[in-house]
Amino acid sequence: MACAGPVGCSVAVGFVFRSGEACVTIRVHENGLGSFLLSLNGGDGTQVQSALDGGCARLNQLEEECAPDFDLIGTGSLDVLPRSAVMRRVMEVLRSAAAQAGIAYAASRVPAVLRGAIVDDVLATMLNDHPFDSAFVVSGECGAFQIEMEGVLDVPAEARTGLWLEMVHGLRPGIVRGGIVSAGARFDEHPSGDADIVTLYGACATETALAATLVAESVEMNSAARQVSIPPVEEIWDALSKGARTLSRLRDQRLVRSGVLTLRGRGRLIGMISADRLLRFGVSDWR
Repeated sequence: MACAGPVGCSVAVGFVFRSGEACVTIRVHENGLGSFLLSLNGGDGTQVQSALDGGCARLNQLEEECAPDFDLIGTGSLDVLPRSAVMRRVMEVLRSAAAQAGIAYAASRVPAVLRGAIVDDVLATMLNDHPFDSAFVVSGECGAFQIEMEGVLDVPAEARTGLWLEMVHGLRPGIVRGGIVSAGARFDEHPSGDADIVTLYGACATETALAATLVAESVEMNSAARQVSIPPVEEIWDALSKGARTLSRLRDQRLVRSGVLTLRGRGRLIGMISADRLLRFGVSDWR
């Protein structure tokens, strides 16, 4: 996550496209915290533009607020009190995971959890009780979204490569809000572990980001299997089972609700997800 960029340096580009009968407005915003997609569908044009302006302004505010806290949270201790609300939310999630699930603190997990906290915060700023049909804020493969029952959540055809979007469409009907986060070796910034992809859905992106990192770290083959180009199938399933057990424990702790784990063309589904909608995950054998 690009946390060290110059404060106040930002770029925003907007466009509108049609998805069926729906008119979807998207804003691309970049600053020192990274690149973000902000989208709204429904409401009148003035409301939409005002809400997107508010989301972009909040991103710039967060960049300025978070900058003094990066050294503080890198100390390796949970006993710190960041100045910014979003950083305090990050530490709150990490402390809760340590207390309730015995998960040791690791500073390496902070960037992923921070990204989740940022998209949660910006989505809440954009919505602010406005009656939009759908909304999302996404950075990389970390997204927060809300969909009313008749709403449409979509991106232009050339941008439909995100696994987060396939996961939204693969969730059972009735899912209307939450966070979706991916981790694993397929992505540039990935945790340890052998998983190609771990994509999880939870109540918010902040907690889901931590869960995705923990599950990805737990998918491990033995050292002999890692050395060969085609590991034994049993080793692949065993590694995925380790991740599935971690995911089940995190579900028990209510850190996450459902998820997808993949490794070498095999995949595990946990929760109410339709594998038929997950075409970009590269899995030929689901369990």
